[in-house]
Amino acid sequence: PKSDSRRAHPAAQSCGATGAPVSEDEYTTVMLRNIPNKVTFKRLLEFLSETEISELFDVVHLPTDLKSGHNRGYAFVNLRDHDGYLFAMKALKGLKFPSNGSQKVTDVCAAHCQGKAAILAILEAQREAAAAAEARQK
Repeated sequence: PKSDSRRAHPAAQSCGATGAPVSEDEYTTVMLRNIPNKVTFKRLLEFLSETEISELFDVVHLPTDLKSGHNRGYAFVNLRDHDGYLFAMKALKGLKFPSNGSQKVTDVCAAHCQGKAAILAILEAQREAAAAAEARQK
C-alpha cells in the first residue's frame, strides 16, 4: 500500500549535521515531490514565492542529475520553524507548476534529513563530489 504522505517519514533525522535524531515535533524540512523534471531551481523559487509559504522558508535544495541537467523530481524545502513546516505540509500538496505542460500534482512529506544545517551540509557534500568528478574528467 502507498504510504500516507501526511505522516512524517519514520527515518527523519539530522543526517549527520548534528549527529542526533530530530523528534517529530521539531521537524522543519519537507520533501516536495512530483516536480516536473525540466523545472529549474530559479523556476522552483518563483513557484514557492507564489505560494502561501513564500515568507516561511529559508533553504531550498533541488537535486539535479549532472548528466541531463534536469532535476530529479523532488526538492527539500526548509521552513524557519515547526509551525511553518506544519503549514507547508498542507499548503504545498496538490499544486501544479503553471505553464509547464506537465500534469504532475505536487505531493509533500517529511524530509529524511531535517533542518537548515543538514540541507546545507548535503549541498556542500554534493558540490565537493561534483568538483571531484569534474577534476577526474580532466
